[in-house]
This record gives sequence, C-alpha cells and structure tokens, in this order.
Amino acid sequence: MRPPWCTLNAMIWIMLVCSLCMLWLDYRAAHRLVPAERTTLRRRILLTLWLLDALPFVYWLLTNRLFWHDNPTWMTLGSMWINYIYMLTVVARAPFSLAAAYTQSAWWRGIALCVGVGAIGLFIHGMAATRTAYDVRHVILRSDRLPEAFDGYRIVHLSDLHVGSLVRPQKEVAEVVDICNAQKADMVVFSGDLINVRHDELSPKIMNLLGSLRAEDGVFAVTGNHDRGVYVRDTLTITTAFTTSVVMHAEREAGWHVLDDSSTYIHRGEDSIALTGISFSEQLQEKRHSSNLPDVELSHAYLGVNKGDFNITIAHIPQLWDRILEEGYADLTLSGHVHAMQLKIPIGRRGISPSRLLYKRWSGLYEKRNRWLYINDGIGLAMYPMRLGAPPEITIIELHRK
Repeated sequence: MRPPWCTLNAMIWIMLVCSLCMLWLDYRAAHRLVPAERTTLRRRILLTLWLLDALPFVYWLLTNRLFWHDNPTWMTLGSMWINYIYMLTVVARAPFSLAAAYTQSAWWRGIALCVGVGAIGLFIHGMAATRTAYDVRHVILRSDRLPEAFDGYRIVHLSDLHVGSLVRPQKEVAEVVDICNAQKADMVVFSGDLINVRHDELSPKIMNLLGSLRAEDGVFAVTGNHDRGVYVRDTLTITTAFTTSVVMHAEREAGWHVLDDSSTYIHRGEDSIALTGISFSEQLQEKRHSSNLPDVELSHAYLGVNKGDFNITIAHIPQLWDRILEEGYADLTLSGHVHAMQLKIPIGRRGISPSRLLYKRWSGLYEKRNRWLYINDGIGLAMYPMRLGAPPEITIIELHRK
C-alpha cells in the first residue's frame, strides 16, 4: 500500500506547492543579495525568477481541460520542455536560493552554488547525451520447464517508444531498429505505448522503419495505455476505440503480430512455447500508476494454452504480474510503462528512483516462485525530455534449460 501522496496527481500538486515556496525563497534571497538602493535591479531579478518559478502553473494550464479544447502534439511537447526548463532553472537553483535566503555564510552559499551548477550539468547531460545512449542489457534466464529445442532462445524486448515524444523520431527509431536487428534474435517483443498521444504520430516513414524489424519468429506486440488515445481531449472526434484500432492496424501493416488478449504458439520441431498478449484495458486507466488495481479478467487471454507449456506473457503495466501469476500460466512476463521515471541513481543492484514511491516493481528483473517479471525502462519520454541514470533500454533475454 502506497501513501496517498504517492500518486501522479499528488506529485503535480506538490510541485506547485514547491513553486510557491521558491517564490518566497527568491524574495528573501533577492533582498539579502541585492543592495536596497538598487531597487530597479532587484525588481527585475525578482520578476525573472518569479516567471521561472511559475512554470508549473503554465504546465498546469496547458494540461488542464478547462482551458483547452484539445491537446495537439505541439502542446504535449511544449509541456515536456516547460518541465525541463523548470528543472534546469528552478530545481537546480533551489539550493542556492535556500542558502542565500537563510544564511550569511559565504561557505554555505558557495557549496549551494556548486550543487546547483552540478545539477544543471547533469540535466543537460540527461537531455543531450543519455536520452539517446541506448543501453543494451543482456539477461540470461534458466528454467527446467523450457523445451529442449528452445535452449538458447533469444528475445529482444522493447517498450514505450512514445514516437510523438522523440526529439528526432526518424533518426532515433532507425537507431533502435538497427541495434535490434544486429542482435539476430529469434523474437522481438514490444510491450506497449507505441504512440505518445495521437495516432498521427505514426507517419509512413516511421512505420516503414518499424516494419524493418527482423526476427526469425517475428515481432509481437500489445497495446499500452497511450495506444488507447486516452490523452486526446477531443474524444468526441477521435474516440479511444478509433485510436486503438488505428495503432493496431498500423502495427499489423508493418508485419507485427498484435496479441489482443490472445495467445499463440511458437514451434521448433515437435517442441513449442506459448506466447500470450494482454491488452491494456479501459478498467485499468484510472489506476495505471497504482498497485491497487481493479479486478480484471485475464483468463480469456490464455484460451487454448496448456498450463504445462512454457509461457511468455506480454502485459504493458507490471502491476498486473500478481494477477498473471494467479492464472498459473506465465513463466516470464514482459512489461514496461514505468520508464524508471527517466531518473535513476545507480546505487545498489537496481538503483534508486522516484518511481519506487509509486510502484512496487519498477525496473529490471523480479523473481517469484520460479517465475520472472522483466520491466523494460523504455525508449521514449514522458513528463520531461531527458533521461538521467535511466537510459533508453533494449533488453536481450536469452532462455536456457536448467
């Protein structure tokens, strides 16, 4: 159970409250640092700082249904960059503003200034370098349930492309495809969120690139919450059902196999493994960032699957894993969704990320009763256009018999 403040909406309100605190800190700092006789300069500095402090309110206005009928791609991208500018100019400045407002010590102010400059450097690095520094991770799993013919089976796992969030979509998608094809995998799995907001992000050039993904047994995909078009405000004109159908049609036209709450089998001679895809359900939308999911029916996705067969299940949100285990099929579940919130401090085996406040399982490999869950950190972006300590991920999973 997560505390009530560990929700996405609550965190947005916390950010707004922090901005109000920054207004006060900047007021105190300006009066301490700028001589009283230089009133005009003090006012200009305060006005500039307050405008930057108010950026979360601009973000809230852009994303609030009360003020805009719809949210075109430019608005979504603009909101991401507003968040980034806020982090660059306000979050990084906060230590110095605090020190300047409440201490006369040049030593403490100097330390705070160094911390702020360091934070700015990290934020710029996260946007300019880490954002496209693809992390190809290799994971080896061993199971005595794996058929002998599948010993050494290689899976490329991709997730959360969010095409509309990419800074240079064609170039970045081409790089991802080249890396994946170089792995010479048996299967490519995509665990949802191909689009960011709107189906028209899937231009013919993008889909031609995605159609060039190659694997012996093909590319298999499920839908994520973004693929349903739930972030389009004008849902009377562009319904969620329409967006979902367009995304799935585009994937199939690219040669992908879309598993829409359904299963299939992969064969190697007389041996076979089952592959199940669970679509993102409308029932899950409200609780998509919560561990307390509503009761959803999953059994129909496993129709025709023998529980004795090795099974790989693709499900966009990792919170479904406990329910999936209750069904008794999945040996390996592949998910995405979290992105590690694009922010991870490399301490310990998994690292430290604010996503730990929202999610019970949020990145990498988990094991329970000889079953595994792997959460891919994704390729695309959300909230802000940078990745700090959580680079875009391409996972190579190799299966072996125990």
